[in-house]
Amino acid sequence: MNSVTIGRLAERIGISTDTIRYYRDLGLLHPKRCENGYFEYMPSDALTVLYTRELRGNDLPLKTIRSSFENMKLDTYYNTLSENERRLSHDIEMMLLELERIRETQKYISCGMRLLRDGVTEVYEGSDTWTICTFDSEGFHDGSLMVWTENFPFSYVVIKISLDELQRRRGADPFLISVGCGALDKYVRRLNLPLGKYAVLHPAANYVRACITLRDPFSITSNDIRPLSDYAAAHALRFTDCIGARLLFIEDFYRCPLYYFMIWARVDTA
Repeated sequence: MNSVTIGRLAERIGISTDTIRYYRDLGLLHPKRCENGYFEYMPSDALTVLYTRELRGNDLPLKTIRSSFENMKLDTYYNTLSENERRLSHDIEMMLLELERIRETQKYISCGMRLLRDGVTEVYEGSDTWTICTFDSEGFHDGSLMVWTENFPFSYVVIKISLDELQRRRGADPFLISVGCGALDKYVRRLNLPLGKYAVLHPAANYVRACITLRDPFSITSNDIRPLSDYAAAHALRFTDCIGARLLFIEDFYRCPLYYFMIWARVDTA
């Protein structure tokens, strides 16, 4: 059988000499060493390099490939591919969800810019959402956001003002607000996210929404939520749930922060 140099082998099979040397140093190849110190590569070596490249294309680490050459059976290789398939399928699902969420956020921000620009308050059909709040303007609660922040990339920052707080505070007195994360129910269900006792469901219903800017989100007063309250009064509506708000953006954070919030409230006829 004719042998070739590493350069000729690389030329024939289209794989760099550096890669071939790397495979050789890992023990994947065992070419014959000549008296002059050069290596001679046989067709079997070319076959091994090409097959190694195929296995790398199946996302097998070189360490696993080397082990497979020593003791892996055909059925073990099949099971390894099946495990890789499951992992990649999960990664693809997460990427598709991430893309879906990015597009939703773009749509949400576009809506906020429109409402803010035109000074508009509007009614919309809200989806089922979950929120968990863990601190407020006075301190921290017992609950924790860890189950979401560690395992769930599709949550967003929310603040809430309870109905009791809305009825209690008047004029320029700041509301006591709760801060945490929110997420659409569809993501919670698709990823089987644990909710815990601190999670609150806000069901699909009619909501009113507006977009506002704040210098201090911990000093929200009734004047700041006036777009919602005025709209409700003008259309004979009443709030049936807390005032919620999603933080859209923080502008000029290090100089004079300006917080953009989409605010909403679930409503019913008065």
